[in-house]
Amino acid sequence: DLSVAVETIYNDGGRHLADMYPGVTSSRISTTMVAPLILRNWLHLNSSWRQTTDLYIFNPSSQAASVTATFYDSYGTTDPPHVELRTIPAGGVVTIPGTELPTWEGSISGSLASARITSNVPVAVVVRNWVGTSTHGSITTPYLSSSYRGFAASEAGSTVYFPLAANQWVGAYDSGFQIQNISSSPKSVTVRFYKEGDPNPQGSAVNLAIGAYQSANVWRPSGLPQLYGSAVAEVSGGGNHIVAVAQYEDTRIAQSKYGLTLYEAISDSNRSPVLPRFRRTSPWNWTGIMAQNMSGSTNGVTLDFYSTNGSLNTSQSKSGVLSRTSTLFFNEIPAMDGSAQVTSVPAFGLMGNLSRQDVYTNQDNMMGYGVVK
Repeated sequence: DLSVAVETIYNDGGRHLADMYPGVTSSRISTTMVAPLILRNWLHLNSSWRQTTDLYIFNPSSQAASVTATFYDSYGTTDPPHVELRTIPAGGVVTIPGTELPTWEGSISGSLASARITSNVPVAVVVRNWVGTSTHGSITTPYLSSSYRGFAASEAGSTVYFPLAANQWVGAYDSGFQIQNISSSPKSVTVRFYKEGDPNPQGSAVNLAIGAYQSANVWRPSGLPQLYGSAVAEVSGGGNHIVAVAQYEDTRIAQSKYGLTLYEAISDSNRSPVLPRFRRTSPWNWTGIMAQNMSGSTNGVTLDFYSTNGSLNTSQSKSGVLSRTSTLFFNEIPAMDGSAQVTSVPAFGLMGNLSRQDVYTNQDNMMGYGVVK
């Protein structure tokens, strides 16, 4: 059961719209789905922009789906949940825009939330984030877009991995995590950051107390140095209780350079060895692949690169990758359009980030996904 990726690219009026997400396999639909990151009119590093998500729910079955989507405050965490009810015909899809959320954070007229979706038949979930100018939370002129696939409970882990984590790297690159507790009781979660070649965590551990079905956000934690590396989130006491997404951004505002990626954190249950889609052809000349060692010991990793006709283009290897750290494949990636696969035995989690720069007068695009099945 190999993962597939759906790629949607927009280049509209010189804006930066581009996003992609892993395709939904039959094992990743369920009568209970979760979405760690839901936004209404949320803040962005570009102070003139806001972020709002659309929640898409697809019913692949032959009968109608009766769906309950419950949204949980993930910022103040004291507000009561908000519920939306939908009926989806067989083979149909509904959209619940972020503007359906209350504005829980009145000072900014916005909300940061998580969602739990229950249905009488299995459904699939995708979330898309729009960034741009806003009117009452509705993004009237989008300049950035990103998306991720919702999670079935079977994808949760006691430990989840983020192959790409950045903190104010070269003044341009940042990432934030939204970690959701899928269980009905509060959980304690610890997040640690790592850089390539160093076995020691960077900065201090981030300790989170996450309520039932809620999410907690991690962004620019205090004491974390500039970083381009990886991260790991763990549940205290174990148990497969968390899923997560990461948002990775290029925000060189002065140069009008922007890029936005949402990707799925990786657990032992959803890790895939296959990167089904990447491009290193013009103008996507800045594509990179982060490979994170999910095992408990130092290991090497080999990536096989395949052209779209199925022929092997090249194999590239990295040795001595420390546990929990990531290694970047960048210069090793051939100029081609195709796929890649881990052929080494130890468990490695992959994140592929496709990036184009200096397009439309220094306006860029970026999109990526966690390699999950």
